[in-house]
Amino acid sequence: MRKRLLILALSAACGRDSGSGAAQGSAPSAPVNRGPDMLAIRVPQKGGIARVMRVPKYDSLLWQSGDPAPAVDRILAFDSDAGLLAYVDQKGLPARIDFRLGGAGNASRAKLTSLSSADGTSIYGIGADGAIVRLTPSGDWSFKPPRAARAVWAQHDGSLIVLVGRNQEANLYRMRPPDTRLLDTLRFDVEWHGQTVTTGDRLYFVVDSGLVGIRSRTMEWITPLSLTATVTDAVATPSGDRIYVATQASAVVQVFDRYQNKVVQRIELPGVTRDLRMDPVGRYLLARPERGDSAWIVAVGTDRVIGSVSTDWRSDLPLVSPDGSVLVAQGADVAAIDGETLTHRADIVGGAKDSWYAFTWNGFRPRDKRLDLPVQFDTNPPAVAIDTSVHDSTASATDSTGSAKPAARAPAATAPTRAGWTVSFAAVLDEAKARDLASQIRVGGVAPRVLQTNRDGATIWRVVLGPYPTRDEAEKVGKDSGRAYWVYEGQP
Repeated sequence: MRKRLLILALSAACGRDSGSGAAQGSAPSAPVNRGPDMLAIRVPQKGGIARVMRVPKYDSLLWQSGDPAPAVDRILAFDSDAGLLAYVDQKGLPARIDFRLGGAGNASRAKLTSLSSADGTSIYGIGADGAIVRLTPSGDWSFKPPRAARAVWAQHDGSLIVLVGRNQEANLYRMRPPDTRLLDTLRFDVEWHGQTVTTGDRLYFVVDSGLVGIRSRTMEWITPLSLTATVTDAVATPSGDRIYVATQASAVVQVFDRYQNKVVQRIELPGVTRDLRMDPVGRYLLARPERGDSAWIVAVGTDRVIGSVSTDWRSDLPLVSPDGSVLVAQGADVAAIDGETLTHRADIVGGAKDSWYAFTWNGFRPRDKRLDLPVQFDTNPPAVAIDTSVHDSTASATDSTGSAKPAARAPAATAPTRAGWTVSFAAVLDEAKARDLASQIRVGGVAPRVLQTNRDGATIWRVVLGPYPTRDEAEKVGKDSGRAYWVYEGQP
């Protein structure tokens, strides 16, 4: 006679009944937002409280800084993981706005030149003595190269390109801070006047006769783009596949394809162009006429000139908003114009008194209430029967009537979810970049893990360590790594 043993199976609240992962007694699931929020930030032109609005509701206040923000001169980069906006203020000093903590202020009071940032967290510059300085929320770092630095360019893979020396003794260095080793060097004999264009792993220097570029990963020269006229401005698409070039006294914008390494299109504009500005999403190109207060709008996908809009041309405006509107300064106000049809969408009264920047982020969304509910366990779980009798593995799986019988299966054990603190070093779209960064980090002999996640339909590769029992322990690991990092509560 077979013996059956009844045992009680304890199961955690998460996933017990419906498999949804919600704790018992939790609120119904909130509607899923399929993408990051479209946002715009306004900072008074003379400095003051920064305000964020949800696009296209420009009259709504979503967030404001707890501290006055320095006046904005130009944006450097935005870190969507840490919620940090890095920029240069009107005194030439580096500054940040912290959307998570509500803070704003200068990252340094020292006068630095050639300020650059690729991620919004690490800001690079050059001190008065020619030393390279890196500013991060967790601490600063500096290094004086063999010769005084003249310019620096932060790269998205975490490396840094440095220009040292002049004329026949000029060189480019490649390094990966905080490591002070010079990984590669390259002689720099280019008559460069200050403007550069970054496209993926390529850095182009704008010269009188065209563009001269290098591959930043291998420090190799690329076949230059030679033009017959002096270049006045050049901008790249967000993907980096094309560069739009304006030349002196010309109404033609030339489109350079980096893969074919040649000009593939020429766009005829209504007049001579002196400045170009690219839509952060890559839908429109804005061109500034040599005379007059207006902007021509060009559809990037078709290289079609859509038309002209009236606007003052400033360092921040006109700009293309995430919803496809072109924000233009008209007197004391800002107007939102549809980029495709040029129809008027909205007026922001008094908006021209502020500096503007548009971006996408989901960090302002309300915290899910289910995350703050205590874990509950079912104290009366159902009984589960487990067959403990011995079976011959060669015997047929049939009962006394000859019918097939199902095999008894033990319930899968569910491990309770554990809290903790995770150290994040990067979240990038390139697996190779993530693994390259992870290979360079060691804390107590332990290397970070590279995890694959999906965000808004895109595959993200995250470089993390942890989790650790306490925030202090996680913070210590981050600081010991010598890298820019972010600590958050929860599992990796």
